[in-house]
Amino acid sequence: MTVPSADPVIKQYREQISDNDLKIMEALNKRVNLVRILKHYKESRGLSFCDAAREDWVVTFLVPCQPRSHVECKPERKPCAYPQGGQA
Repeated sequence: MTVPSADPVIKQYREQISDNDLKIMEALNKRVNLVRILKHYKESRGLSFCDAAREDWVVTFLVPCQPRSHVECKPERKPCAYPQGGQA
């Protein structure tokens, strides 16, 4: 029996997964920073941070773009209610 850590194919997939994990974290960190900037900008102009139209766009256009897995995911729609310093 082959030890998983010694299998070159497993090693290659793990390296690819790790590379993608880093890209995901970079993208999430960039998004969090952009949301923080947007929140500050909107608050400095007396605008509400929450945007129902944007929330609807995310649910309508982005959620269906997720690939289907063996686990059925049905997102629960909640109104915009972020905690202090929360993200959109």
